[in-house]
Amino acid sequence: GLGRHVAIKMLKAQLSEDKVSVKRFEQEANASATLQHKNLITLHDYGMIDDKQPYLVMEFLDGEGLNCIIRENGCLTPARCLRIFTQVMEG
Repeated sequence: GLGRHVAIKMLKAQLSEDKVSVKRFEQEANASATLQHKNLITLHDYGMIDDKQPYLVMEFLDGEGLNCIIRENGCLTPARCLRIFTQVMEG
């Protein structure tokens, strides 16, 4: 292999029949493919499995999600929220 860890995101099988959900997933792939910034995940590939189920292959980031941090620590301070928000907006 290439020695690169990736994350694979797939649309749930039951949503693959919903044209609106598939279109939204495709729009996410197209938008992600055009953006490059240190605060954004890099999209490596997008495709369909058996012409039915869309998937994205993305850069893998090891770490805790915001939901886990809030669950473990409770409410975040305004200063920390501002730092997170600023990073998101820069991306």
